[in-house]
Amino acid sequence: QKHARSLSEELSVQMSAKIGRVSGFGFEDEEDDDDAGVVEADADTDESMFQSPSSTLSSSRRITPRSMAALTSHVLYGRRQSPYFVEPIVAGLERVVLREHHQSGATPVVPRYRPFLCSHDVIGAQSKSHSFVCSGAASKSMHGTAEALWQPDLEPEELVRV
Repeated sequence: QKHARSLSEELSVQMSAKIGRVSGFGFEDEEDDDDAGVVEADADTDESMFQSPSSTLSSSRRITPRSMAALTSHVLYGRRQSPYFVEPIVAGLERVVLREHHQSGATPVVPRYRPFLCSHDVIGAQSKSHSFVCSGAASKSMHGTAEALWQPDLEPEELVRV
């Protein structure tokens, strides 16, 4: 737990440094929905693990799950000589902005969400999936079990049983 807390603190420092940048680093403003066909995201990262003081710095700026995964990978790889002994998972919902064309000529924005799942090893190598990710000591046996039992579009009750 000491390594997880240290990683969380280092990510908080990195996010605080990057949140004020003009270039963004995967941060977006909540009211910025004007890009057609551009994948945007609402960061629903694992808040129990990575809830940071930087998230309160600017409530209108959120980090995308992809950017959080990249930042996590960067921090872990930077510590490869004396690694944090954690295998974090970054999970979130990416907002996909679709523009539907109607006969009336109006193009309403229809937000849709898709899951983003990414696990890391201790030196930051990423493993992304659209279905499931496993991490930890028993991840190899968990991955085999999940492959055998998981199916697309499972109901919440069925997913708990799997």
